[in-house]
Amino acid sequence: LYAVTTAFPQALAASMGFSWQATDQLGVYNLILGKLTIIVIVTKQIPKAPHNLPWNLLSQEPEHVRYALNLDPLPPELRKHFENLNW
Repeated sequence: LYAVTTAFPQALAASMGFSWQATDQLGVYNLILGKLTIIVIVTKQIPKAPHNLPWNLLSQEPEHVRYALNLDPLPPELRKHFENLNW
């Protein structure tokens, strides 16, 4: 299972009894409850890089969004949604 979030959900995980485990990738964590592991991607913490373009677009970090928009041309129907944001 995967979860994608812009915020780091420590309080939520703690309140539900999950334990956090950092991975070797910045912005990627494991939430463990018994035998269930959920991989959590915190988009604000994902580094700017070409292979992270989708996460950078969704990060809510203006610098990361601009980077991703300038890195690779998006299809016009998608680009208009990002260009209209007030950064």
